[in-house]
Parts: sequence; structure tokens; C-alpha cells
Amino acid sequence: MNEQFFHKPEWYYSPDKLVKSYGVPAPTPSFIYHALGKRILPNKEQVVDDAVDSLAARFNLRYSEQKWLQALAKLVVDDPEARQQFLEDDVNIFTRAQFRQLGDVQQLRKFTEREQVFEALRNSSIIRQSLSGGLAA
Repeated sequence: MNEQFFHKPEWYYSPDKLVKSYGVPAPTPSFIYHALGKRILPNKEQVVDDAVDSLAARFNLRYSEQKWLQALAKLVVDDPEARQQFLEDDVNIFTRAQFRQLGDVQQLRKFTEREQVFEALRNSSIIRQSLSGGLAA
């Protein structure tokens, strides 16, 4: 019994396994409340939107700055290559189409607190959970 059923770490739930299996970079309590039937599990877009809203409030971002952060957050959560570029501080990430629509690099220069905001995004739970859960588009 012990060998067959117990002490099987590959069967245990973990935050990483939950994020990967559901495809949502949600915090562990969200999964618990969902399992207990207390709350609906948010989808990936809702989790990203909540994280962006939180950072926007924390840094008192203007609308245009929040749009940059939104585009960046969605991109790095969905695209492992873009996430790696972002984590390595590779500015080539900002040559992608979604950033050209926001005014290109010239408009990004007007984002005065971008370094602090982007660092906060790098340290956010959505990035950590995207990395650990192996999320992909």
C-alpha cells in the first residue's frame, strides 16, 4: 500500500501544478475557493487585468501608461519568448505590433516611472506563476 498509493509526490497538488493544469496564473487561494464552490476561478485575462489594475493604482499611472502595462503584461504571460525578453530587460520586446499601436518607443519614453513599474511587474505573482506553471498561449 505504501509503495503503490502513499508518498507519491507526483500525485500531490502544488501551486505550480494547479497553474499549469488550469492555464491560469491565479494565486493558490483562488483555486481553493473554487474547489470549495465559494468563488468562480478567474480566467487568465481577469488575473492579468487585476494585476495591472493593482500596479496602476500603486504607481498612480496615467491611462496611456496603464495601456502600455496592460499590453506588456498580456504579452509576457502568453508568450514564453517575450517573457524571457522582458525578464532579461531586452528592449526588442517593444518592437512588437501591440506596442507600435500604442505609439512605439517614442511614446514609451514618456512613461516616466516605467523602470519601477516594469520591475514591479517582473516581481509580480503573475510572472512568477507563469514561469513556474509553464503557461503558454
